[in-house]
Amino acid sequence: MKFQVTHPKIWNKLAEKSIPMKHKVKIYEKMGGAYRLGENSGEQVFNKMTELLKHKVQEADSGGDHEVGMAMGQLEDIMKNATELKGKIGTQEKNLPGWITDHISQAMQFINQANTGYHELGDKGEEPVNERRGKNRLKLPKNQNEKVQAYTNTLREVFK
Repeated sequence: MKFQVTHPKIWNKLAEKSIPMKHKVKIYEKMGGAYRLGENSGEQVFNKMTELLKHKVQEADSGGDHEVGMAMGQLEDIMKNATELKGKIGTQEKNLPGWITDHISQAMQFINQANTGYHELGDKGEEPVNERRGKNRLKLPKNQNEKVQAYTNTLREVFK
């Protein structure tokens, strides 16, 4: 698996500095640097070194199939950024740039669709996802269902 920084010029300049590595990483990330892991179409980009490390640990723990762990990490990131954005916007009515309101609306719609349309695969994991709602809808194990519901509730609260 190939590891790269997304902004090598910034990283190389920081590498010349005689400061601790953890400070180099923080500065690099604040300057918009990220980390790329993988080859061609299978690569993933991580905005924080901690996200990359969590991903590698979860991948090792799960024996390679890491979709749930990755989804949980992404949902945590969504919650963190949504909370931050809510604080930046504040409660005073003002004009917001159209692209920001558009991104907020799309994010809310995508999260709502994922939450209401989510279904577990069958025992063999080979059956297609059943996208019908109601009595045919399969349920998550209790602890995962509670986490997804908590993430969804947080996002709804943030985007009220």
